[in-house]
Amino acid sequence: MKPNRKTNNQENFWWQIRHVFGFMLCIILTAASLWATFYSGYEPKLLFIAIAVLAFVQALIQLFQVDLNN
Repeated sequence: MKPNRKTNNQENFWWQIRHVFGFMLCIILTAASLWATFYSGYEPKLLFIAIAVLAFVQALIQLFQVDLNN
């Protein structure tokens, strides 16, 4: 039985879109961290907590990008 080539191509396309979306989300989170550090007037303790939360979210995004089937 041959695999359905159209279904395989569609899965491959959505897999690539998922990676691009995750990368863009990580860039946005990094930009938000930099903006908060350089241009906001918040106290350093609050900024450290916000950056730590954003870094944790970014790590989760990248961990879920790993293909667990291979």
